[in-house]
Amino acid sequence: MYKSKKIIVCGDSFCAAHNHERDHFSQILEDQHGYKVVNFARGGTDNTSICFQLQQAIGFGADIIICATTDSGRMTVPLTGNSFNQEIPPLKNFAYPYPDEDTYGKPYVGGVDANFVSMPSFNLIPHTDPKEQEIQDRHIKLPEELKQAVKIYLTHLHDSTLKRITDHWMLDYWKNQVQERGIQLILFKDADVGGPAIDFGFANPTYPKVYHTDRATQLLVVNNILKKINTTEKL
Repeated sequence: MYKSKKIIVCGDSFCAAHNHERDHFSQILEDQHGYKVVNFARGGTDNTSICFQLQQAIGFGADIIICATTDSGRMTVPLTGNSFNQEIPPLKNFAYPYPDEDTYGKPYVGGVDANFVSMPSFNLIPHTDPKEQEIQDRHIKLPEELKQAVKIYLTHLHDSTLKRITDHWMLDYWKNQVQERGIQLILFKDADVGGPAIDFGFANPTYPKVYHTDRATQLLVVNNILKKINTTEKL
């Protein structure tokens, strides 16, 4: 019976599936284990965006949410000069610009012309190296004045310790919102969930997959997730 439940996946690249294959844990759960899976994750995104993913997952009627949080060295910035639009689904405000990720072009997320973009800070500042600039502009071109503004902010106004604390507070709030609604929350970066993927990713930093790992590692993650779900079902 539990396999009819809806799983929504939130987070950064570890939870972002590839658009041209079916080897990610989210796709294996759907293809081989009968779950309905919707993926909101996006590579390079920050914790602000992940909090909005959790909010939207609640609104989408999730029974189970699998979520990977990320480090605080990432940020959300306005991309078009428009304000955050509360009249549309939250994730429509955020750019999902990567064609290789299976969230690309989905109706419940924003396109390259969305109001905001979330990225590692390094990807939001000016670069003199043409190769770095080409990588930065490959999927979404940032205005030069925006990159200069981010550089000034990071130099004069940003405090990494404060950002880490406030990210933690935001995430705790939305984790509590999920659990108060009786939704099972599975934290991907717990060692007994996504541990194999995280270990593989850091041991192979140039591995050419959106989610940093191979299928064998993803199958280990699937088994860990199924244990979490099955344990809850038996309670």
